[in-house]
Amino acid sequence: KLSEEKKAVMAMIEEIEGKKAAIPMETFRAIDASFRKIFNYAFPGEGALLLDNAEDIFNSGLQIRVKIGGKEHFIEAKSGGERTLLALLFVFAIHSTKPASFYILDEADAALDKENSKKLADMLKQMSRNAQFIVVTHNDTVLSAADIALGVTKQDDSSRIVGIEFKKMQAASA
Repeated sequence: KLSEEKKAVMAMIEEIEGKKAAIPMETFRAIDASFRKIFNYAFPGEGALLLDNAEDIFNSGLQIRVKIGGKEHFIEAKSGGERTLLALLFVFAIHSTKPASFYILDEADAALDKENSKKLADMLKQMSRNAQFIVVTHNDTVLSAADIALGVTKQDDSSRIVGIEFKKMQAASA
């Protein structure tokens, strides 16, 4: 009887171990699929997430691989701005598997040059069709792509919030 119970317990442990690995792999595949889709918001070509050891997900590292212009690179080979943009794509891929209604980015664009800032601004514009983005920035390229800009100014020892709605300004100037 003990032998039968041991076999049952061992079978249960094996089943749990299988599920324990299956759920993170399922999540990884969903995030990878999302990353592959949103990669083209910022870069032409292909982007993918790879595990260093897919057989042992709990002891595996994660690599971001990009293929642009026929050349394959890993994230380490990219510039600081490109790495920042790829990291943001990864974060958005994670969030898109379980989307939120709004996101807050606090100076996430600080390391970006003008070209990558434009890519981020375009990407946020496209993604804002399905979610609201609140972006804290000093970057004029990202700011100019916003629908509404809010700022805080100090006047007579008190703070005052100033807002500009770019859509209204564009309509008035047209």
